[in-house]
Amino acid sequence: MARTSALMSVEAQWYRNVACLPSMNVITVSDLHDTRIAAYRNITDAELVRRRGLFIAEGRLIVERVLADRRCRVESLMMNAASLHALRPVLETRAAEMPVFLCDTAVFAGVTGLNLHRGCLALVRVPSAISWREAVTRQPGRRA
Repeated sequence: MARTSALMSVEAQWYRNVACLPSMNVITVSDLHDTRIAAYRNITDAELVRRRGLFIAEGRLIVERVLADRRCRVESLMMNAASLHALRPVLETRAAEMPVFLCDTAVFAGVTGLNLHRGCLALVRVPSAISWREAVTRQPGRRA
């Protein structure tokens, strides 16, 4: 119980400090029916997401990699306060380009229909296909 209270206190502090993140387009969402996050509804329907030309990046590590790859056009991010804090350095380099929807776990689960303990999603435009030759030459750490 004490750990939960401490975590809620940290999350509350982050919500209060969102205004201090001028380089990011952070939008606090507390309403499940907020139209700005409509794109996150039905994300469990993979075909629907694919038809929109998107894919879902889930979890901090994957979202961080997507943000680092300039070929990926991130439409928006939805995350909890802990993820915002953890990804802040990489977000500050790209987040002005897209909205970052900040919400608590209950809103997150209510909108997405998923019980995501990671609290971090990105809607990403599917990048253009590249040739296998281009993929091989881009591969970091490649041996000649």
